[in-house]
Amino acid sequence: MKLVADRIILALLSCVMLAFSATSSFAQGDTYKDAFYWNKQLNPGINLDNAFVMRDGKLRAIEENHLALIASAGFKSVRIPVVWSTYTGSNAPYTIKPAFFERVDKIVNEALANNLIPIINIHHYTAVMKDPAGQEKRFLRMWEQISQHYANYSPKLMFEILNEPSQNLNGEVWNSMLNKAIRVVRKTNPERILFVGPGYYNSYTKLSAIELPRGDHNLIMSLHYYDPMNFTHQGAAWMGDISESWLGTTWRATEYQRNRVIGHFDIVAEWAENNDVPIHIGEFGAYDKADMTSRVKWTRFIREQAEKRGWSWAYWEFCYGYGIYDRHTDEWRTDLLDALLH
Repeated sequence: MKLVADRIILALLSCVMLAFSATSSFAQGDTYKDAFYWNKQLNPGINLDNAFVMRDGKLRAIEENHLALIASAGFKSVRIPVVWSTYTGSNAPYTIKPAFFERVDKIVNEALANNLIPIINIHHYTAVMKDPAGQEKRFLRMWEQISQHYANYSPKLMFEILNEPSQNLNGEVWNSMLNKAIRVVRKTNPERILFVGPGYYNSYTKLSAIELPRGDHNLIMSLHYYDPMNFTHQGAAWMGDISESWLGTTWRATEYQRNRVIGHFDIVAEWAENNDVPIHIGEFGAYDKADMTSRVKWTRFIREQAEKRGWSWAYWEFCYGYGIYDRHTDEWRTDLLDALLH
């Protein structure tokens, strides 16, 4: 009964705060500052899984109390993956459905009302990965509409240009499209923080290939880290049959395992220093088919190594396959939560 009462109280508080925030999206005390300042405000961060991804014909839902729960646990930022392409016209002028904007607005406003920094992106846009040239106009038109829609929102709202560019969207092709998208956003949001990432699924191995616009001090480099894949993705159905052969892989924080992570992060640190760009680990996590002891050790070590270097991070994710919250029992997985927050 206490758990039910607590959830009701959190939901009521969230509604009150949401109503207050809706009266003024640019809250008192908000101000634009550079990327290094804002990068320090993001920890600890969490991903809301695929909050706006269709599953079995239905849109995954974030319950009314979830953002209040996330804030009460101590998180400061939430990355909100948004699949805009599903709700965008296939032909010019590529209009995003107003009703979908309303759904995204609701979760953005709720995050702000709970004093969380929201990060919205373009997520799972598979068509642009396969056919960059054919989808470029649509992609840029999406950003034109998104940036216009949120131009007067609090600077705490941040944009991420694209989740995990890959396949045919790499190298110079991605550099060209990325810089065009940044220019589109800057027309209406000249100082808003933008997250950008390299090709090959936001991999640190492609950092040296990325080209960013000069003089823009409001960019944060977002990387995804799931090394070793045979540990973090064991048993993950979307990886195909090979993931079944990975089952039972452990991560025990051996000297070799620790040094491998440190070596990768040292490469990133050198790039960051040479390019004067702050680093955000936008995704990291281990799938729930791995044993919990290994998941906790790996999660804690990645988090500690990121913080040691002054980077921000957002764990993947809240309440699904990698989740730190069990949505069936309405309980935190305390071992993983402690690995992130303590």
